[in-house]
Amino acid sequence: MRSGSGRTWQVGPTSSDGSPTTLEHARRIASELGFELVEDRPQWRASCEACGWSTAAPTYADAGEAARAHADECPEAATLVEAV
Repeated sequence: MRSGSGRTWQVGPTSSDGSPTTLEHARRIASELGFELVEDRPQWRASCEACGWSTAAPTYADAGEAARAHADECPEAATLVEAV
């Protein structure tokens, strides 16, 4: 797949041979092959406007769960879940 003047490479949770991989490992491989790494799923962030708390999560549901748990602990909670 092409993107602009560079090449892109999409990665998932496993490598081409089915073994687990990490994002750092995937970035290293992409760089060695001359590709630009493009993550294949969005990242989600839950944050609290009242106290500045925030956390990243792989899914909307996980971010929502983190926001609800934070709201139980923060009396002034004003939480937000958004795609990053």
